[in-house]
Amino acid sequence: MPHYFAKYSGLGNDFILVHADDWVPEDAQHSWSQLASELCSRRMGIGADGLIIFHPRAGGFSMTVVNADGSFATMCGNAARCAAEHFFSGQPGALTKVPFEYVQILGSSACSLPCTCERKRGSIEIDYTVERQVGGPFHINGMDWHYVNSGTDHVVAFVDSQQDLDTLDACVLGRSIRNHESFQPHGTNVNVVYCADPFHFFLRTYERGVEDETLACATGSLAAAIAYMVQRGLRHHSATVVQRSGGELRVACEEHGSHNLRVTQEGEVRFICRGEYEEQHCR
Repeated sequence: MPHYFAKYSGLGNDFILVHADDWVPEDAQHSWSQLASELCSRRMGIGADGLIIFHPRAGGFSMTVVNADGSFATMCGNAARCAAEHFFSGQPGALTKVPFEYVQILGSSACSLPCTCERKRGSIEIDYTVERQVGGPFHINGMDWHYVNSGTDHVVAFVDSQQDLDTLDACVLGRSIRNHESFQPHGTNVNVVYCADPFHFFLRTYERGVEDETLACATGSLAAAIAYMVQRGLRHHSATVVQRSGGELRVACEEHGSHNLRVTQEGEVRFICRGEYEEQHCR
């Protein structure tokens, strides 16, 4: 029996999307993890950074993301934009803004992050509120790392020049920081940022769960903006963040009450293909 998928890319961060009701496993968490590992393999599967499990519902949708290594992802902004594009592409008429739920699987429990997505001319915008969690700096490998939770765990280090950013070995550095004892037991996503000016950043990210440098990271871009804002004692900040792919993500963050941050990210989404896979590959 064939099962259907679609593939999208958020500025180079690519995802396979499947409808949850198209394939209902007996052991959901184990089977979704296995499916993600198989389908996301660049050599033995379709190839992607992660799997989006899409649940359509009246007036919106919910979603869960599984990383390429089979672990469940906390907030993934590029995946959220891809899922929003998938939703809007199936909607007739002028519907352009809807709420949705990003469901995060944490061990044996789940929690939902309420979000809003809006389809604009040539882009998708996502906004949500997170608890203000910042820390550091942690001085590791000769660099100062600032911890930020932008919906998931990130550390951010700023470098002085574009050359410093371009010549670093993101995989070697990222792997060492991702697994550093300061960020255990779960590890962290790792971002290095060059600020060309206060409103234009260049970003490289090593992603936990992909265990590699990715071509784009939306929550990493938000983490960079939040770290910049906190370092300078600002209440809000916005920036255009150039991704490793060369694409641009527009991000904004602002204090929202005494303990929260309101964050927004906007960028392009590309539909790549749709197809079907046979049931034997999903067992």
